[in-house]
Formats: sequence, structure tokens, C-alpha cells
Amino acid sequence: MISNNQQLTTSNYFMLKGNTKYILILVTAVLLVIIVEWLTPKPINWTPTFDREDNNPYGSAILYELLPDIFPGKQIYTLNKTLYELNEEDALQTGNYVFVHNEFSIGQEEVDILLSLADQGNSIFIASNTFPDELADTLQFEMENIFFTTDSIRLNFTQPQLKATGFYPFRRIDVLFGFKPVKDKKAIYQVLGVSSNKVTNFIRVPFGKGWFYLNTVPLAYTNYNMLYQENREYLSKSLSYLPVDNTYWDEYYKPFRRESQSPLRYILSQPALKWALYLSVGALLLFMFFEAKRKQRIIPIVQPLSNTTLEFTETVGRLYFQYKDHKNIADKKITYFLDYLRMHLYIKFSEIDENLYIRLADKTGIPQIEIESLFSFIRQIQSKKQISEDELLTLNRKIEDFERRSR
Repeated sequence: MISNNQQLTTSNYFMLKGNTKYILILVTAVLLVIIVEWLTPKPINWTPTFDREDNNPYGSAILYELLPDIFPGKQIYTLNKTLYELNEEDALQTGNYVFVHNEFSIGQEEVDILLSLADQGNSIFIASNTFPDELADTLQFEMENIFFTTDSIRLNFTQPQLKATGFYPFRRIDVLFGFKPVKDKKAIYQVLGVSSNKVTNFIRVPFGKGWFYLNTVPLAYTNYNMLYQENREYLSKSLSYLPVDNTYWDEYYKPFRRESQSPLRYILSQPALKWALYLSVGALLLFMFFEAKRKQRIIPIVQPLSNTTLEFTETVGRLYFQYKDHKNIADKKITYFLDYLRMHLYIKFSEIDENLYIRLADKTGIPQIEIESLFSFIRQIQSKKQISEDELLTLNRKIEDFERRSR
């Protein structure tokens, strides 16, 4: 006769054996998710960090690695504190100071420190779209911005010894900030570089015993543009104005510096507080799990409202097709196709020309000759008052083939 203890032991064994199958399934699923996440290629990060360790397109890892070659035999230092803190610690020594940002925004006290450094004979190089008003007022320059219909600009130097035979092309830049020409009086700055449309983007301003070097195209100093054609030469030349001296590279004022910005950063920096937080969160999650398991009621199934948009579209399409209004359908198809280029491929254009074909080819990888053929057929359709059913079907096939290949 089997005792009660034996019955309980047997029951627990079968319960454990039954649960083991589900545990193995759960563990396998978690491992599969981890493997898929590990093997899936990460999307390209186009965030402009200008970080010295960022190898993404808009990081500045390549430029930072080139600094020892541009300033041979000299030390390269990294600044990870505010100019005010470094000045209080007497950490600002003689040398070159390099700042590369999208918006160089500092206060009056920090501007005064930069002016003091230049006054003592140091060189300050700043590549940024904008500069502090306090600095602009002191150095007597004004800014302007110019928008382009294309996504690239071309730059060159004005000095004969540095000027290239052709302009250096920089891509994925659709706005250029420049220095306004001084009309009422003679400018105290010297123009070092201009764009192909004659906008001044690089100047040198004397201050005391030193110099300020200001460039309005910071994206030119990122990995993406440095690897494009001969642009590395442009960066080397622009920094060659600075003397061969110890160089200080700023990391503190970057737009996305690695320092934690969480309101909990103090708690996380203290081991005791950090573990207390982790234990509290863990206990709260366990409490929520068991309470939900005990008290959660069955959630009724609510059928979602049916989406009749597709049926309506098909009905309207059949109506047009039934009345042989092929030209009307083609015009709408073309309109939706052009909207697709703007909304899904993010291509901005005001007219269909050779530049649009080149941008679409770069964006989608489709040969330019095929793109030109598609738009040539579209122009033929638009020029006619009536089209045949075969022409409508050909247009639809060409557009759907392009959209499929561009995804």
C-alpha cells in the first residue's frame, strides 16, 4: 500500500517533469532571441556625435587618430571637463585647442577663458555651425545660413599655397552657415576658405598674441566625409594653420558625450545606493508578478473594427478601370509615386532633372539608366491625353518594380 508521503513525492515528480518541458522551451526561446539579436547587423547610426571614439559616419575617430601625424612629436590631450573647471585646476597649458561640434554653445565665463588663452599666444580652432554671441561680438563677425536644394557642398582654400585645383566635395550637407562680409568697415579677420558659391566658411581672427580659427562646416571633420575622395587632404590643410604644438581635443562639449545624463546618476555612482535601488526594483517586480498571477481576471476578447480602406480603394479602382479612364488612373499613380519618393525615400526635389536621377541611384542602388528610363516613360504618359490599357499596365509594373527594389 502506497503511503501519503510516497503519493506526494510521486505527484511532485510528475509536476516537475511536466514543467521541465516548458522551462526548456522558454530557455530555448530566450537563447534564440539573444542569438538573433547578436547576429543581426546593427543599423548605421547617423547621429552627429563628433566623438573621438565613435566610428560611425558622424563620429570623429579618424580625425583624432590623425592628430599625431598633423602635430608630430607633440602630445595630444583630451579635455573632459568644462573650461571653467580646467581653468580653476590650472590644467589649461600652452598649445592648440580644438573644438568640433554642431553647435558650440558656451557661456560668458568660458568665452572669456578662450579669449585669455588666445591673448597668451595659443591657437583656438573651432568647427561649428554656430558660435557664441559673446565670441562673435568680441571678434567682430556675423553669421548667415544658406539652404541648398542638393545635399552636398564644395569647399576650398583661398591661400595660393593651400588652394586645390578643384573644390573638395562634402556630402549629406544641405545647409551652409557662413560669415557675412563686412561692408561698413574693414574686417579684422582673414578669409581662409570659401564654398563653391562664394560663401566664406573658414576665417582666422587675431586676438592678442594668438589666433582664432573658425570653420562653419563641422560635418567635414567626421569619418564619413574624411573617407570621401580627397577630403582628408582638406582637413590636414585646415589644421596646418595651427603651429606644431601640444594639442587639446575637447570631449566635454560634444552633443552626446558619454557621461550619464540620468537623474539617477548619483545613486548609480554610489555602490550602496545602487544595490539598494536594484533590490527595491527586483522586490517590486516580484510582488507585481505574484499579485497579478493571483488576482488578474480574464480579459474579454474585443474584436477590432474592420478596416474597409482597402476594399474602398479596390472599388474606386475598378470603377475607373471599368470606364476605361486609364489616363486618370495613370496620373494618380504618378502622383502617389512622387509622394513615395518624398515621404519614404526622403528625397527633396522641386523638379525632375539629372540631379534627381543621381540622388535616387545613390539612395536605392538602382542603376541610373533604369531610373532615367522610368521617368522618360512617365513624361510620355503625362504628355498624352489618352493612354491604352497596355500603357497603364506597363506604368504600374515599372513603378512597382522600382518601389520593390528601393526598399
